Amino acid sequence: MKNDYFPVGIFSTVILSLIAYFYYGGSISGCLVVLLMGLLFGLISVVGLIPIIGPVLYWVLTYYWLYPLLLSWAGISPSWITVVILFCGFVVSMILSYFTTMKMWEK
Repeated sequence: MKNDYFPVGIFSTVILSLIAYFYYGGSISGCLVVLLMGLLFGLISVVGLIPIIGPVLYWVLTYYWLYPLLLSWAGISPSWITVVILFCGFVVSMILSYFTTMKMWEK
């Protein structure tokens, strides 16, 4: 049986990093930071598995700590590309938190 799974998250991260290359004027550092940001924020969104407090923890880890660190490291300014990556991870975190909270209340 063929597996038709397509990694949408990785594909969209690569597309956004290619767009970032042109958005930041051919800057390879902008491209790489957006790629790194997409991968890290996707991994950190797993903290949404913590019921109720998961999305808050995601927001604190990414927006107040990792987001400014990566932007200053690459020397780029915040743009719609970085904000889309930030909020997509937040939405995933909220969805995971919803399902784990509902599972917790079933018992």
